[in-house]
Amino acid sequence: PIPGETTLIGLEAAGYKVSSYEEYSSGSYKNNERVMALLPGGGYSDIARVHKDHVMTIPSNLSFEEAAAIPETWLTSYQLLFMVANATAGKTCLIHAAASGIGTAAIQLCKLAGVTTIAVSSSEDKLDFAKSLGSSHGINYKEHPDFSELVKEFTGGKGVDVILD
Repeated sequence: PIPGETTLIGLEAAGYKVSSYEEYSSGSYKNNERVMALLPGGGYSDIARVHKDHVMTIPSNLSFEEAAAIPETWLTSYQLLFMVANATAGKTCLIHAAASGIGTAAIQLCKLAGVTTIAVSSSEDKLDFAKSLGSSHGINYKEHPDFSELVKEFTGGKGVDVILD
């Protein structure tokens, strides 16, 4: 947690949106709006205070558990790719730990944006998973510890525009 915010851990949360502690205590939520949030701490508590701009409606096909896993992973991936690295259609991104939460989110976001991806992971199973999500290429770093030549091969000698590590 961010110092001064709370001593409780948890940067993500999902639950019902309430306007007051009284509404929460009653167990009768006015609108039954299911929300997920990114917060500075306290996500593991029964009730958390969250800035209204950090709250997102949970799609109806997701459970609370699934929704709670979205904010940190997907927002981090989006921010790094498109706000920090300026990944755009036609660019190439090398994604380390491609089968991780951040990696899998990044692969899917890149695919939607027209960014070519090179997945890097420790096993063929993980690389197959990355490819099933849309990765264009895969590199097993245990088999190819110095994989720069493979990157050159995959990019026609240009290299990559973005590295997500």
